[in-house]
Amino acid sequence: MLPSSAWADSRATLAAGNESAPPAGKPDYDITIGTGLIEVAPGRIVSTTTYNGQFPGPLLRFREGQQTTVDIHNHRDVPEPLHWHGQFVPPDIEGDAAHHFLPDAGVDPVLKTRGEAAMKASLAKGMPHGYEVGYRLFTINGQPYDWQTKPVTRTLDRGKRYRRLRMHNVADDIHPIHLHRNSFEITRFAGQATAGVMKDVAMLGGYQRMDVDFVANRPGLTLFHCHQQLHMDYGFMVLFDMA
Repeated sequence: MLPSSAWADSRATLAAGNESAPPAGKPDYDITIGTGLIEVAPGRIVSTTTYNGQFPGPLLRFREGQQTTVDIHNHRDVPEPLHWHGQFVPPDIEGDAAHHFLPDAGVDPVLKTRGEAAMKASLAKGMPHGYEVGYRLFTINGQPYDWQTKPVTRTLDRGKRYRRLRMHNVADDIHPIHLHRNSFEITRFAGQATAGVMKDVAMLGGYQRMDVDFVANRPGLTLFHCHQQLHMDYGFMVLFDMA
């Protein structure tokens, strides 16, 4: 969380996080968070959050394997939660390597049969096409996350490698599965064994299965959820505590 009216120096955070500090001097990029007026359609002007005075924000180009420094300045009067995808950065900055991909094949016939049976049952009850799922909640292992009490779903042993976190998608929705503050290794995807594929977000297609391993090496609370905000709002998440 970047405080309001503050300057966040990622170089200081890197050093505090026991990572190798980048060289002193001018950063590779400066990002200034502010508020501005944007014309989203002819004659339609709205006030929104901007990055370097524009919306969407600027494109940052990085060279693979080269350490990069980004200085971020918050000129708004409210805190800004910052979340990085695609980069390895300390957990204080939040976010690790992320990538989205979806194979064309790999639908599991057993999962598809279960999912389509549920949709047919909804249609039989009178739900119109396009609304046949009729969901009120998304669940993991039959349980939606309780946003009122915000419980810890499971306590993990710090430093332990957890093998075969196995996900079965019994819906035809595509779910970008995201693990905060950690990276996971995909060990099986859509029926294909794999190794060495490190992500913190991976697309799980409709009626697909995915296995991942990860090491619980970031102490504290960690979210595991679908990155579609609506799905998360309706309960598609768990909270780990890496003690």
